[in-house]
Amino acid sequence: VLVNVLGKNPNTTFVLIDEVEQENWGIGGMTTTEWRAKQK
Repeated sequence: VLVNVLGKNPNTTFVLIDEVEQENWGIGGMTTTEWRAKQK
């Protein structure tokens, strides 16, 4: 995507994956844990 859409040079493009704990991620002002509980 970075190469095809943004025209980035693949030789100088790096991807970093940083996993975030579920409690530290939010949707609509709620943690994902709270949001998922409301979806049930």
